[in-house]
Amino acid sequence: MNRSKVILIISPIIGAAFWIIDSIVDCYLFKTEDSLLDALLTDEPIEIWMRSIVFLLFVITGFYTSGIVQSLEKSKLSLTETNKKLKSEVTANRRLQKKLRSQANTDFLTSIANRREFFYQLNKEFERSRRYGHNFSVMMIDLDHFKQVNDKLGHIEGDIILQKFSKIIEKMIRTADIFARLGGEEFGVIVPNTSIEQASMLSQKMHKKLEDYFMGNTYMITISIGIAEFSTTDNINTLMQRADKALYQAKRKGRNRTEIIPLKESM
Repeated sequence: MNRSKVILIISPIIGAAFWIIDSIVDCYLFKTEDSLLDALLTDEPIEIWMRSIVFLLFVITGFYTSGIVQSLEKSKLSLTETNKKLKSEVTANRRLQKKLRSQANTDFLTSIANRREFFYQLNKEFERSRRYGHNFSVMMIDLDHFKQVNDKLGHIEGDIILQKFSKIIEKMIRTADIFARLGGEEFGVIVPNTSIEQASMLSQKMHKKLEDYFMGNTYMITISIGIAEFSTTDNINTLMQRADKALYQAKRKGRNRTEIIPLKESM
């Protein structure tokens, strides 16, 4: 039972209780009546009017208060429903924002990070390495003669190869590493807490894995890799220039190989 109905029931009861209490006072305190029954059923006009007015005041007040309480309960219910809708909308908006953020940072074809996310994470890794003194390396990867693959097999098959390649590399790297498609057949990997020698060892595993995977296929996919390691004298441009230079050397020396450019050689 809600509060408004309780008030409607109680208010006339209180009014009747006042009638009884007033009768008891008249009978036993003021001795105006011989018995309580006479006091209750008094024929005194003043008493009847006074008790009736008080009784009606309780009833009217009860109706009025019940209406106010009912209105407040409806408002509370409406506010509760509104809050639920708002919470639902906020949750939906957060999910949409998360989805849009993911789409903005993800390459649509390979489902790995895109160029924008790569450089965002690279900037964060720069700041982290400068603050805590950690090293990291950057790997630039290019699929060899990929234009010829597209020309021979078609762009749809070329897209499938890019997807397969991305899955292979993604399984080889750590969760903390950032693997991204920078554009076309060019990819990049940020490997935190990794020296240039360790990154070079990882690149050799990549060469071997691709060789094993595509062995016996109608086409053979190989990659050229350039690696550069972070230095405290670096900025993003100088680091990426060294990695690009190393990649260019790998291509110039015959492709399907890894080249590294230590900091001292770039000076």
